[in-house]
Amino acid sequence: RAGYTEGVRAVLAASSRDEALALVAEILEIPAEYERAVAAVLGEQIQAVVMRDPAAARDAVQALRLAGAGRVTCLTLTGPHGPVYPAAADTMRPLLDLVRVRPGYEAVARSLLGNAYLVDDLDAALSAWGDGKGGWTLVTPAGETLSSTGAIAGGSERSEETLLAQRRELRTLDEEVVRRETELTAARLRFDELTRVVEEREVALRDVDTELGQ
Repeated sequence: RAGYTEGVRAVLAASSRDEALALVAEILEIPAEYERAVAAVLGEQIQAVVMRDPAAARDAVQALRLAGAGRVTCLTLTGPHGPVYPAAADTMRPLLDLVRVRPGYEAVARSLLGNAYLVDDLDAALSAWGDGKGGWTLVTPAGETLSSTGAIAGGSERSEETLLAQRRELRTLDEEVVRRETELTAARLRFDELTRVVEEREVALRDVDTELGQ
């Protein structure tokens, strides 16, 4: 897959489909206006591989180390997944509520984004953060983050944003292809119908000509 690291590609190539189930970037459908925030929260985990279980994840990482084919982060479909801490202020919007998750991967998405909350700006983040005991990551639409440790991060565009934008463009293209194929199928059916009507009328006209010629 274009845009992914050497380690990710190596794990996907070496694992069966029932072992390496999906990539995090593939299980999340993120509106364009929230891509920067999600990319800031997930960071390199946007390229994480979702494995069937912890044993499959262990085997993939060990095989990658032995092959010297880069690094990878593996998540598991079955857990373990950490706790989710509820919001403490009305200004905190659960980031998980702003994305769509592929069915069957809700637990994975919750483990990644369950404690991430969108706020308007860093001032709102600092106001909601308090003493940091909430365990949240607060993120702004511009991709600035305030973690539970008090670390503030931000700056220019991350490479993960580009990856998410590319995924969104691919989804849009796929949807356009489906729409065009549907229109083409409908046009072909209409063409066949019109062809049948024309043929029936030509037969009727020939029958009339034959009767008139008698």
